[in-house]
Amino acid sequence: MKKVLYSFLWLFTVGGFLFLTSCGEDAEGPVDLASVFTQVDGVDATEASGIAGETVTFSVAIDYGGESPDNLFILEDGVQIETFPLSNTPASVQVNYAIPEGETRSTIDLVAELRDGSDILDSQTITINVSPATVVGVATSDPDFSILVQALTQANLVTTLQGDGPFTVFAPTNAAFEALIADLGITADALLARADLADILLYHVVSGVEALSSDLTDGQEVTTEQGLDIFISVAGDGSVMVNDANVTTADVISGNGVVHVIDKVLLPLANISSYETVLLAAPIGQAPGERTSDTFFSTETGLAYSVEDVVNGTGGISSADIDFGYYFGATNEASIAAPSTYPSSVYDLSATGANWGTLNATTFRPLDSFAAEDFDAIQVNQGFRLGQEYEVAGADNEGAEITGLAEGDAFAFQTADGRFGIVVVDEVAPGIESDKFIRISVKVD
Repeated sequence: MKKVLYSFLWLFTVGGFLFLTSCGEDAEGPVDLASVFTQVDGVDATEASGIAGETVTFSVAIDYGGESPDNLFILEDGVQIETFPLSNTPASVQVNYAIPEGETRSTIDLVAELRDGSDILDSQTITINVSPATVVGVATSDPDFSILVQALTQANLVTTLQGDGPFTVFAPTNAAFEALIADLGITADALLARADLADILLYHVVSGVEALSSDLTDGQEVTTEQGLDIFISVAGDGSVMVNDANVTTADVISGNGVVHVIDKVLLPLANISSYETVLLAAPIGQAPGERTSDTFFSTETGLAYSVEDVVNGTGGISSADIDFGYYFGATNEASIAAPSTYPSSVYDLSATGANWGTLNATTFRPLDSFAAEDFDAIQVNQGFRLGQEYEVAGADNEGAEITGLAEGDAFAFQTADGRFGIVVVDEVAPGIESDKFIRISVKVD
């Protein structure tokens, strides 16, 4: 009886031990499952980067465990795009994924799926970070650059910026363009119709270099594709400014360069010439040889000239260099007028009457709210400002002659050869005698 009891107790103990051991294994879960993981450049990773139109390569490593998977599938958006048959030998499968050339997504998720028949044993997702194929692609893939894209298209620069490069582009946002449009007091269509639109855009482009933010230094001057320099400022905290625009997002990489997002449209800078001169009245009735009053002004030289200077070629001046002059005529008002508007009662400026060839048709627009400090604030390298002021004045009050001059009057003007300027009347001594005059200050690009 005792032997039977001992035997029973022994069996109970051993069986209980086995039972507990078995339960312990079940609690830990199976240990022989197959699994996958991804590698980029030999390092475990779940992300890779590539450029639209190019191929991204990564590896999928397989741990078979105790399973017998038969295929590795690569899926994009749930659709199977590639199949790799397996041989149940531990291996690393190389995957070459061609990013579509016109891809506009910033990321693409691919799934590496390990299967045994119809059963999914394991899967791993790898995210492909996509850069647009060109700097133009950066702009077209982001709706915040829609005005910039319109401008590039209008200026026929899309193909240029789709070239090999490399390019560094400082890209203004829609908000930056909208601020410029508001400052100019014009419409978006008017901005896109500007004759100098391409110059404005090319002033944002540096060719032949892919300059990351880490390559930019404080005080650096960089020559743009437009031909003039931009000026780089780097603060102690690393923030970057280009002229007076802030770089809000740096180092957006594309296949042919880099884009830095800025919050202001850069305006092409041109050298400003500043002059002060006195223009004398043009007395009626002077005979040839007596017409020596310095009546006319040339923005090319910044000097005043008489008819005799022009007729005789004194100082190499010609009629094509004369942009406007002082006139006090039948209106009994001091005036600034383009040569094309001068009446024959003052001087016969026809080609035969005084040996003048070109009668330039400079146009003027009054700047009603232009203060003396505004004129003084125009410095060298602010040439676009002059053209801007001309546009702001508005087309409805444009003329080739401005009458009734008074001290403090200011006018934006455009010469026949497309130069912009501003003239301010400093003093008026009205009349038709040779000692009567206007004193003016002029700034011209």
